[in-house]
Amino acid sequence: MTVEKVAKELGVNPRTVTGLRKGTEKGDWNTLINCSRFFNVPLEKLLVVEEEE
Repeated sequence: MTVEKVAKELGVNPRTVTGLRKGTEKGDWNTLINCSRFFNVPLEKLLVVEEEE
C-alpha cells in the first residue's frame, strides 16, 4: 500500500503519513483514531512510547 493511498484514506497529507511512520510527527487524536481503525490496531498500540537508553 502506498503512502498516498493511506493518506487519502485517512484524509491527511502524504507528508503526515511519512512523519507518523518515521516517528517524527505525532498526529492529532482524530488521525490516531483513524489510523487505529484503518489498520485494525488497538489505539493503545499506537500510543506506546519507547524509552531511549
